[in-house]
Amino acid sequence: MAGIFDSLFRMRYGSVMKKFEGIPGPTPIFPIGTMSEFAKRNPWEVFVDYEKQYGGMTLCWLGGEPTLVLNDPNLIRDVLITKADDYYKDYPIKALRPVLRNTVFNLNSPEWDKLRKPHSHPCLIEGLDSWLESQFPVVKSVVDRHLSKMRETAGEIEILDKIQRLFFDIFNSIVCGPQFQAGGYENYYKMTVVATRRMATPQALLIPPLDPSFHSAMSAHYGSYEKIVKQARQNPDPAANDLLSIFLRQGSEIPDEQLVDFLSEFHVGGDVSSAAGIVNTFQFLNDNPEIEKKLYGELAEMIRHKPDYDLSSIGESTLLDHVLRESLRLNPPVQVFGRNVRKDRTTTLGGREIPPNTSVMIVAKAVQRSASHWKNPDQFDPDRWANGGVDANPIGSDYFFPFGRGPRMCVGWKIAMFSMKIVLASMLSKVFVQTSGSFKQSLHCGVVETKEVKARLVPHQA
Repeated sequence: MAGIFDSLFRMRYGSVMKKFEGIPGPTPIFPIGTMSEFAKRNPWEVFVDYEKQYGGMTLCWLGGEPTLVLNDPNLIRDVLITKADDYYKDYPIKALRPVLRNTVFNLNSPEWDKLRKPHSHPCLIEGLDSWLESQFPVVKSVVDRHLSKMRETAGEIEILDKIQRLFFDIFNSIVCGPQFQAGGYENYYKMTVVATRRMATPQALLIPPLDPSFHSAMSAHYGSYEKIVKQARQNPDPAANDLLSIFLRQGSEIPDEQLVDFLSEFHVGGDVSSAAGIVNTFQFLNDNPEIEKKLYGELAEMIRHKPDYDLSSIGESTLLDHVLRESLRLNPPVQVFGRNVRKDRTTTLGGREIPPNTSVMIVAKAVQRSASHWKNPDQFDPDRWANGGVDANPIGSDYFFPFGRGPRMCVGWKIAMFSMKIVLASMLSKVFVQTSGSFKQSLHCGVVETKEVKARLVPHQA
């Protein structure tokens, strides 16, 4: 029976298949192509396994649409860096349009280029690194406040939800100021749920959201940033140290409407992925008790000697940095992301001519677990980052790009790394985080989240 549907597919799409002849991949059948591969497993899990089955480039078919899946760092470098101008970003721009307006995430050139010029984006301010260091007490204060509330629950808590709420407040506090009144976490979360649902809908079937509660949530969310931008413009505070105030003081000609879009972008671009990274790290530590015990001990000792620890103290904990990097290597929150060949040209990839508008899926997780580069690639081993490991594999390099790479690498990645380190240090220095649950994975705004995770916070013994 399979042979009949295989033949039907060739009859219907034979002319297109010739353009990709020789590229390995599962056999497509009519009318679904190779989508049966995803019947029992998540697409990102299937894409990771393609490396072992078919090599660095795999051809799959989403219905009659050919898609190239890349698990080879050299091919990925071509798409994201060397020949970046031959590609554009398609999915999920249309799906996210009602939620994200004009941001560096969902625009293409030439509009995108204008938003990445100096003085055109808050994350591109002069002196970003030194400003980040000054934000340590702000972030730590938010973490301590949230942790105190978490500890009020004697039993288990829904840890993913708690950490997402935590990052929502962290980014608001450092970007708009500790006194900023946001439009409400629930409104923001409702927007992400709608965005996620739209991302799972075929683009041809997408229509504008009709739910009045969604538009009410959007109004409250964006309205809070419109208000803070207006206040910052009309009543500038020369002593304010939030990112918005510094950005305005350095001078920018972008309109306020665009600035509002940027401020909202921190959440859709950072809350979900940062929270997923933290929860993943808790799980890896639980699964590796010797490493967990060592890290807890190091952080506790740090606090014992420096109760009012600061960023320099966290910097002394190389193990904390290595644990986070190893977590992001093994389980990057964004495991797969896409590009399309430009509609007006063909390109070459791996010595093959690729037709215009061909979809390309980039699989970060497979490369970051590649046995050709990493020793014992599936093992959680923070020590691999010691003795030059960090310098050999910087963020955004061939085999380690949890925030993407090239010109379109996440513009806020430094803020995310900074915040995640403080969250880990502040929480783990005070409590043991014991996780349990089904650990089911699902997509949330393109981020692979580990759902149904419970956690019990056990205080350290004095």
